[in-house]
Amino acid sequence: MPQKVRVGVRSRARQKSGQEGTRNRMARGRQIDSRQVSKTGRQQGSPSPHVSRARTVALGESPHQASLGGWERGQQVRSGPPEEGRVEERVELTVGVDVSKETLEVSIRPLLKRFSVPNDPGGHDKLVRALVDQPICRVVLEATGGYEAEAALALGRASLPVCIVNPRQVRDFKKSTGQLAKTDVIDADVLAHFGEAIRPEVRPLPDDAVIELSALVARRRQLVEMRTAEINRLEKRPITAIAKRIRGHIAWLEKEIGRVEDDLDRTIKSSPLFSKKSAALSAVEGIGPRTSACLLAELPELGRLNRRQIAALVGLAPYARDSGTQGGRRHISGGRGYVRAQLYMATVTAIRCNPPIRSFHARLVSAGKPGNVAMIACARKLLTILNAILRTGSRWNSQCVAAA
Repeated sequence: MPQKVRVGVRSRARQKSGQEGTRNRMARGRQIDSRQVSKTGRQQGSPSPHVSRARTVALGESPHQASLGGWERGQQVRSGPPEEGRVEERVELTVGVDVSKETLEVSIRPLLKRFSVPNDPGGHDKLVRALVDQPICRVVLEATGGYEAEAALALGRASLPVCIVNPRQVRDFKKSTGQLAKTDVIDADVLAHFGEAIRPEVRPLPDDAVIELSALVARRRQLVEMRTAEINRLEKRPITAIAKRIRGHIAWLEKEIGRVEDDLDRTIKSSPLFSKKSAALSAVEGIGPRTSACLLAELPELGRLNRRQIAALVGLAPYARDSGTQGGRRHISGGRGYVRAQLYMATVTAIRCNPPIRSFHARLVSAGKPGNVAMIACARKLLTILNAILRTGSRWNSQCVAAA
C-alpha cells in the first residue's frame, strides 16, 4: 500500500512537470508569433494578427474598390518571415476578358481584381500595359464574331498567352457552377474561372498574311450566300419591276465575287508559303483553288496535327453514343462548319475523279454503310490525305494514302 502511494506521487509530479513545460513552450511560441505579427503589420500597414505561410503574391484590391489606376504593376507583398533556403512561390494569374462592342471587362484570378477598358486601340494599349509585367499564365477570351480580334492581336503582339475559346464551352461551364445571373462582370469572372480550372491550350495567333487571306475568304462566302438568296427569291417569280432589280443585283454580285477571287489568287501567289501549300493541295483530284484557299485561311493547323486531331478540329471525327438505348451509333459533332462544308463538296468531286477515294467509297457502300456515313468517311479520308501531304512535304501519290 505505501508503494502505491509513492508511485502516485511520482506520477503526479511528472504530470505537473510536463504541464509546466508545455506552458513554457506555448509562451515562447506566442512571443515569436507576436514579433511576426508586428513585423507583418508594419509591412502591410495593417494591424491584422493573421500570419500566413511565406509566399509572394501580386498585390490586389477589394473587388468593390478595384480600378485600373489603383493596381501598381509589379508590386508584391511578402507575408511572414522568409526562411533561409526556401524558394518563394510566385502565383500565376489567369485573366478573363468579356468582349463587347464598346468595352472589355477584365477579371483576374486569384486576386479577384476587376477593371474595364474601352474596346478600341487606346483601351487595348491600356490593357497590355496592365498585364505585361504580371505573371500571367493565360488570357481567356470568347470568340464573339470578330469583336475580340483586335484585342487578341494586341495581347499576342505583347507576347501574352491568349486563348480564344468556344462560347458554348464557357456557357456549359457557367451552368455547371450554378451561376444563373448574367452581366459583363460576371461573364468576365466566369471566363477567368474557366481558364483557371480547365486550362485551355494556348495556341499561336495567325499572322497578318493569314488574317488578310481569311478576310477575303469570308467576304467571298458572304457574297456567295447573298447571290444564292437572290437566286432563290427570283425563282418565286416576283413582279416584273422586282425581278429586274434582283437580276441586276445578281449580276453585280457575280462581278464582285470575281474581283474577290482575283484578290485571293493575288494574295496566295504573292506569298511563297501560301503558293507552295496551295500547289500541293490543288494537285489532289477534287481540291480546287477555292477549297485550297479556304483550307489555308480557315485551317492553318493543317499539316501540324495528326490525323485524329485534324479530323476532330474540322468536325469529321465520329464520337460514341453508347449510353442507354442509343444503339452505339457514332455521330460527328462540333468543328469548323465552313471547312467541313467545303470538304464535303470536294469529296463529291473526288468520288468521281480521285481513284483512291472512289474505291474507298465503293468499298463502304458494298459493306452496307448508309450513303451519308460513306460520304463523311470519305471526307475524313480526304482531309487526312491533305494533312499528310503538308506534314511530310510530299507530292500527291498513292503513298500519301498509306501515310494518311
